[in-house]
Order: sequence, then structure tokens, then C-alpha cells
Amino acid sequence: MTNSKIKTPKSFYYIMAVVFSILIAINIYKLFIDPRPLVYQNHSVKIYETPIYVNDFKLMDVRNNFRPIKELKDELTIAAFWAPWCHVCADEFPKINNVMFKLNANNVKLLPVVKSKESKISVKNFYKKLGLNEIPTPLIARDSNLHQALNIRGIPNFIVINKDGFAIGSMRPEWDDNDLSKLFKQLKNHEQLEL
Repeated sequence: MTNSKIKTPKSFYYIMAVVFSILIAINIYKLFIDPRPLVYQNHSVKIYETPIYVNDFKLMDVRNNFRPIKELKDELTIAAFWAPWCHVCADEFPKINNVMFKLNANNVKLLPVVKSKESKISVKNFYKKLGLNEIPTPLIARDSNLHQALNIRGIPNFIVINKDGFAIGSMRPEWDDNDLSKLFKQLKNHEQLEL
């Protein structure tokens, strides 16, 4: 019986070298070239060049009362635009539900927002099916003015609103990450960062 070795083709080593070089280059870019803090990079935070004033936009609550955002916000507010038919929302909202205590502990308010075309029954069923007992009741955007002002094209979409009522950016957070508190702290003080 002969002892035969399978030879690895040289092209395999070249491909692996290229892949590792690309990965190293991406990490060097993230550390030294991308001006955003690492926590922003990890949560896909994009700060707007020009903040958008949203305080006067009104959202409808479950009792059909219109309330301006200025009455609904906190020190830092995350407006979560979503829909009950959205599969990605169904994946993310249970994670958000699990970290609501972190948001509350950091004076961060979550404003779930749906468009008026979504039925109250489908929204209620979405919450019930996923056991979303910690997430606040969603507010309804009766028209598309807020969506247009914030350039919302897809969902879920998470918009960061500061204490002064300006939308300062968007993000796609890793909700189960341990550095959420650090993220919230930096977002509250983002004006002091060199972005």
C-alpha cells in the first residue's frame, strides 16, 4: 500500500494570501482611516452632515391623538421605522425587547413608528406573536412627510434624535452587543467628536 499525499495546488495559497490581505486592509482602514469611532463602525452609525429638525412632526398614538415628537422624546431617542410584514423587523425586534432595560437605564427612548396603512390588528398580532412586552406601543405616521424628511426608503430603519429635536443620523445597531451603553453615551455627545 502506497502512502499518497494529496498536493494542494499553488493557486490555493495565492487565493488565501489575497483574501487575508484584503481582510487586513479592511481592518487597517477601520482603525486608521475611517474617522468614525470604532463603536460607530460596529453599529453602522452614519451621522448626517446637516441634522434634520423633527420636533414639530406629529405622530398618532393608539387613542388617535396627534402628538409632536418634542412631547415624545428623551435625552436621546431612537425612532424605529418598521412594518409588521417585515421579516428583518421580526428578527430584530425581539433583540430590542431584550435590551429595553439598557435603553431605559441610559435615558434612551425608543419610538416605534409604522405607516398608517398598517392595520392596528396586524401591529397588535406582530407584538403578541413575538412577545414584545417591553417595547412601547407603536406610533403611526399618518402621512409620508416624516419619511420623506428623513429620506427613509427601507425598513427597519433606526434614526437617532438628540435632546434638541434634531435627527442626527441613522444606524443599524447590533442589539445584542455589550457596548450599547457606550454607543448611547457617544451618540449623546456626538457634537464633541471629530467626525
